[in-house]
Amino acid sequence: MTADEAFDIVCRDAMFYDSSGGGVTVSGGEPLLQPSFAASFRMCREAGIHTCLETSGCAPEAAVRQVLPWTDYWLYDLKLYDPVRHSDYTGRDNETILANAAIVAASGTDVLFRVPIIPSITDEPQNLEDLADFLRRLTGINGRVELMPYHRLAEGKYRSLDRTYPLPGVAPLTATDLMGAQKLFVDRGLQAPYRTDPPRSEEAWP
Repeated sequence: MTADEAFDIVCRDAMFYDSSGGGVTVSGGEPLLQPSFAASFRMCREAGIHTCLETSGCAPEAAVRQVLPWTDYWLYDLKLYDPVRHSDYTGRDNETILANAAIVAASGTDVLFRVPIIPSITDEPQNLEDLADFLRRLTGINGRVELMPYHRLAEGKYRSLDRTYPLPGVAPLTATDLMGAQKLFVDRGLQAPYRTDPPRSEEAWP
């Protein structure tokens, strides 16, 4: 599908965006691996349709700069601050990801950084403190982070595909666990919501 074809479909739903205050989100995979297509956000911007891009930031700087002028809102995921641990879990270091995060934040565009809280992987206090310190230093962040709790929704999908689930036996986090993670960000002056309807104190997340 070409960008023009996609935009034609988008325009058919413009009345819903107008009534809801919503818009168009480009996700993936990694949309910045197709920067020319993502940059067709320009057509949405010119039509008055709000644009959002969901990314891991793992893409060339040129791709970020190509899409940046046409993107109203960024959802930017950060997982691990230490480059060695990041490489161990994802297969590559995070130098590019952190550099691109700084570019997006410095641009003054609206950005929400999101941190998945995964037991024994990303929830280590040192990792969360390092990420919080990094985000606090970024120009234009305005102190906004969202903590995303680990859940088991993918476990059934792995079974249906006859694949081995990589986190067997890992329990969902409790609200107490999440409040502890949240405190590390809040103590550094960052807003860090994790869910609008948290369960009771020791109730596990579904």
